[in-house]
Parts: sequence; structure tokens; C-alpha cells
Amino acid sequence: MLELDLPKLFWMLQKLVNKFDEATEFLTKTNEAQPPKMSHPIYGKILFIEDVADILGYTPNTIYRLIKDGKLHSLKPGNRHLFYEKHIIDFLDKNR
Repeated sequence: MLELDLPKLFWMLQKLVNKFDEATEFLTKTNEAQPPKMSHPIYGKILFIEDVADILGYTPNTIYRLIKDGKLHSLKPGNRHLFYEKHIIDFLDKNR
């Protein structure tokens, strides 16, 4: 018959609960410490080209073509295209 060492079992369980509490506290602090997503008070969230391609159902190459043709407005700080959420909504309204 198997004998249980109850004090050792209780100690192991207590250790496990403490580790769980530490992990929960760490995750809570980590989630609170994350910076908010970039946004503009009037134009809304700032989106990347991959986000816009997913939203519109196009490939990134099609998005680049729409930008080049002047049909889709983007910001280009450096080497990346960024989009305001409002500009995407305006594009959808014009192209229904």
C-alpha cells in the first residue's frame, strides 16, 4: 500500500500555488506596462500596410499600387507606409 507523506505533499502544493500567484502578478504587471497602440485623436488608429491589406482583402502589392495611383492616402515616415483608420474608412466609402 502507498503511504503519503502529507507534510511534503502540502509543502509542494503550497510552492505550486505561490509560483502560480507570482506568474499571475507578473502577467498583470506586463499587460499594464505595455504602451497603448498608436492613434490620433481625430483620425483614429495608425495601421501598417499588412493591416490595411487584411482589412481590405487585398495583397500588399495591390495596396502599394493604390497608393501610387493616388487612390489611397498614406503617411511615409522613412521607409514604411502608415495609414490612419479614417483614411481607410474614407477609401471604403468612395469605392463601394
